Amino acid sequence: MELKVTIEISGSAEEVDERLRRFVEDASAAIPPISGEAPAYSADDADRLVRRITPEARRVLAYIARHAPNVEFDDVQKDLGIDSRRMGGVTAPIGFAVRAGLPRPYEQDYSARLYVMESEVASALLAALERLPKDYGQAA
Repeated sequence: MELKVTIEISGSAEEVDERLRRFVEDASAAIPPISGEAPAYSADDADRLVRRITPEARRVLAYIARHAPNVEFDDVQKDLGIDSRRMGGVTAPIGFAVRAGLPRPYEQDYSARLYVMESEVASALLAALERLPKDYGQAA
């Protein structure tokens, strides 16, 4: 599948140059490189991740873990009632946790539109989700 993205930026040549430069810097900083290797996930890593992310992000993580190793993007969105525009915001806390030093729980294969999670990681995350109090992170 070929993907084409068009971005329109208006302004003077200097403004466009600056905005484009910031966009590229922000985009490259926001997307950690995919290593191609399965992350080593300890019970502590899994516990720290599920406690750090939002309840909605935990729902996404749980769905991917229950259906690992390969989960279609559309299946996650359909099950959780989230459209593709909102999915990035829902999963952002997972990305923030990875940027803070936790191992990446899954890889994203954009060409196949799949989340790929190793079975050991899925097991660790499901166990951590079970240990988490059901009302953890909910408003009182």
